Amino acid sequence: MDDSSGAAPVANDDGDDWPDDHLAMMQKMLAEQSASLHLMFYDLRDFSAETFRESPRAAEGFIRLALRAQANCRSSLDAMARADRAARDREAAAK
Repeated sequence: MDDSSGAAPVANDDGDDWPDDHLAMMQKMLAEQSASLHLMFYDLRDFSAETFRESPRAAEGFIRLALRAQANCRSSLDAMARADRAARDREAAAK
């Protein structure tokens, strides 16, 4: 796939089609991002616990990254909720 056009992708690595609707595409992207960040949090947390005895300073760095991933996950979910609320408000106003 040639990414030089700068256009949004039409499919992800799993072969799933992306929605044509911009709002639906954004919601799918934010949902996938929040799921990835959620898993990242747990992986970094576990890695921090495994590393703590050998290098407390490195473990602290990993836990900071884990907390940052958790905060970004929350931000992604918040953005998704705000977009959904705006879409529902737009639909209600159109009726």
